[in-house]
Amino acid sequence: MDRGARRLRPDPLPDAYQDGTRIVIDGHRVDRFGLTPEELESPPPGGDRNHWFTNVVSTPWRWELDRATRTVKDGQVTDVLGEFPQINEQRTGLSHRYGYYATTRGAGNWFTDGLAKHDYLTGDTSMQTLGGSLTSPSEPQFVPRPGATTEDDGWLLSIWWDAATDRSEVVVQEAQDFTAVPVARIKLNHRVPLGFHGSWSDAAELDAALDAV
Repeated sequence: MDRGARRLRPDPLPDAYQDGTRIVIDGHRVDRFGLTPEELESPPPGGDRNHWFTNVVSTPWRWELDRATRTVKDGQVTDVLGEFPQINEQRTGLSHRYGYYATTRGAGNWFTDGLAKHDYLTGDTSMQTLGGSLTSPSEPQFVPRPGATTEDDGWLLSIWWDAATDRSEVVVQEAQDFTAVPVARIKLNHRVPLGFHGSWSDAAELDAALDAV
């Protein structure tokens, strides 16, 4: 895998592109905005730490806005709940087949509980859970393989929290073999805050940016 870096950015935006007169937007949808003051409060000792997702359910959704007919079509794309949608950023502003996100299926008591890969062509959704004490993966970040010829040829990076040690791991997995055992698990000596966002820049991009300074 090429040397590169993650850089911080604001909360993830929906992934959108234009196809003729249609504007297609992929994102995650909730039935209402925000939480009540009671729902924002921390749970009591031994309480449900996943209580915000119990009250506000986020589902993957697609909107299609047709500028020619001035109509909007929308619908849920999968029943696997989740947050932090991502795509191969080389497809930003272009049509994409695959989307990745952290799942919030409620299987555990923590923020997120796994990762999902959705195929917009077939409608299939694959899931990855590591089991044990690893949970709460961050926004998955796609890293293209050098010379890749297909959209999902590369790796996914994500940061998981180990509830047993209160430390985090960077997990590297093959995007094309999404449900397989990760190719690497990098153990950190500290905890990364939950909900970490980032994006990927390879060495050539970073070197070009430095040369331009």
